[in-house]
Amino acid sequence: MGLTNYYQIKELTNLRLLFDRDGKFLFFHNTKVLTRSIARNALKNRIICYKHKPILHAEKMEECTLKVLNRLFKFSFVRNPWDRTVSAYFYLSQEHPELLPREYFSFKEFIKTDFKKRGTMINDHFQHQYQKTYNDGHQIVDFIGRFENVEEDWKYVASKIDAESVLPHIGASAHDDYRIYYDDESIEIVRNIYKKDIDLFGYEFKK
Repeated sequence: MGLTNYYQIKELTNLRLLFDRDGKFLFFHNTKVLTRSIARNALKNRIICYKHKPILHAEKMEECTLKVLNRLFKFSFVRNPWDRTVSAYFYLSQEHPELLPREYFSFKEFIKTDFKKRGTMINDHFQHQYQKTYNDGHQIVDFIGRFENVEEDWKYVASKIDAESVLPHIGASAHDDYRIYYDDESIEIVRNIYKKDIDLFGYEFKK
């Protein structure tokens, strides 16, 4: 898969992609989908992040042309939206409660109130995953790995970018199996908000 026009390059500026210091990959990271494991552990000495190296990141972005971008191995990872929403909620509740609109009695209360009204606008941790994998209906990354198949999928990515084939999982938020936090109403709210992600990546809520 490849990028086909300059407009797509300009769109990438808003995605805050992670560049490789060695010039082999471009990581289209989705929050709460292995980003810390990959960027802060497996590839920590190679990642050029907009947050930690803003000047160098801006320089890399300026260098982007179709030829350069299509030469890089572009990858992303996705995750079941129901599972990811639980992970994002508990991560923010435990680590950054100031980023949530208010305190909640439960995850279900959060889903049925502010999340139902504002959806992905609440915080970047709830952004749509298709935005890091598709542009104008076309897949813009070479490989889409799955959180649920991380061992096998990371080995493939690692073989493409000269990285270690084992990916230790760090940064996991403390919570139980995502399914216990939902009822029928909250399942449907998440389904409606992430309909495009669910349709594109074939996810379902498995009871």
